Amino acid sequence: MHDLSELRKGIELYNQREFFECHEVLEDQWRRETSDLKDLYQAIIKIAVGFYHAERKNYVGAVKVLRRGLKQIEPYLEPSRADFLQLQTFVACCQECLKELEQAEQNFLVFDMAHVPYLSWSY
Repeated sequence: MHDLSELRKGIELYNQREFFECHEVLEDQWRRETSDLKDLYQAIIKIAVGFYHAERKNYVGAVKVLRRGLKQIEPYLEPSRADFLQLQTFVACCQECLKELEQAEQNFLVFDMAHVPYLSWSY
């Protein structure tokens, strides 16, 4: 069983829209992590950083980092890899945000931060 206390803190910060602080908490844990969750931590960090950029209307940076985070989180969508998180819905919503951010970047639109999904625990 994994100690998920730092992940809980990071996700709580993410869900409070404290994307930079989420990054800080999870990055410390990511550096120490030796389990198969190491890439999950980094993927969530990248997604948080992507939304941090979006919040500041840096859509080029947001698209770039969010795309990398979504690619890195894909293996954890497999059953039992991270079944303690509701990743299917989260990732699908993040993919929709990525599409919106790409449109905002290309057409000089404003991305609505209300579309940023929350990350929920399965239990």
